[in-house]
Amino acid sequence: MPIYECDCEACGARFEKLVFLTAQPQPVNCPECESARVSKRLSLIASASASGAESTASSAACTTSN
Repeated sequence: MPIYECDCEACGARFEKLVFLTAQPQPVNCPECESARVSKRLSLIASASASGAESTASSAACTTSN
């Protein structure tokens, strides 16, 4: 279940959205104005390596506009 950082293209609000992986992608709407014109990108994740050092995964960009 990835967490996306989202930007509303209609009102400029920023929010996070937990997205469940399903066969049919669910639309993401802005919680402020309910617009579906939302750009989303995968949140950065920190993980511990075998040596105990932390590394950060690069973000993957993905946009949705409807």
